[in-house]
Amino acid sequence: MELVIEMIKLVHTETAEPRVLGILHLSFIFAVLCVTVFFCVKLCDVSDATFRRVIGGAFFVMLTLEILKQVLSSMSVSDGEIVYSYVWSAFPFQLCSTPLYVLPMLAFLPDGKLRECAASFTMTFGLIGGLATYILPKTILSCRMAFNIQSMIHHGLQIVTGVYTAAYYRRKIDRRFFLGGVSVFAVVFAIANFLNTVGYKLFVSFGIMADGEAFNMFYISPRADQTVPIFSDFFNWFHPIVFIAGYFVVLTLSAALLTYIATTVYTLAQKRE
Repeated sequence: MELVIEMIKLVHTETAEPRVLGILHLSFIFAVLCVTVFFCVKLCDVSDATFRRVIGGAFFVMLTLEILKQVLSSMSVSDGEIVYSYVWSAFPFQLCSTPLYVLPMLAFLPDGKLRECAASFTMTFGLIGGLATYILPKTILSCRMAFNIQSMIHHGLQIVTGVYTAAYYRRKIDRRFFLGGVSVFAVVFAIANFLNTVGYKLFVSFGIMADGEAFNMFYISPRADQTVPIFSDFFNWFHPIVFIAGYFVVLTLSAALLTYIATTVYTLAQKRE
């Protein structure tokens, strides 16, 4: 018990918040770049079993760290006793959390359309989540270093798995492949909207969470205060329905752009060969 208490105190110890493009941020950018290049150069033509092991390994790292985060972030120590109160704002169903649900499909499902849909989602929407966070790390950086490291590893692995999946599936990428990823995004997007509306009301009515508690899946809840840079401006400018629809369209267009870049790079590489 003493060990658990000390661990809780450690993860909640506050330090100076890391700076954007500071040592922590730049170190992880360099690490992610090196790992991504290594996988794409050395492991882009490996067997399917090896690819599955790489993706499965990344998934288990992300899952383990997420479980630790969920448990420890909801614990505190008061008068030498452990107090548990779940932090609903950390509920793992953001765009950046979707690899926890999609990567197992890519790692463990048999070959088929569903697995290709997961691959398409990983190299587009999953990659967008990781890139957006590394470009705007203020959304995840805090005064608690343990959670900062977990976030940087999690989002870094999104980038690694996204680019690596694009490299591994480069010969299969076409319009149908891209639309498979869009279909997965449509499903998780619909779930996020359901949680933000019906789910939230059910949680409150059953006393699972307090009315007004922060609960903003995909940062598109019509009732939540928007704190994400850029998102908050657009949320204030447009009606919530327009904002939510625009969110879907913009991310889909961004995913299409990433798909176009992947196919262009592959075409140019073929020409050089």
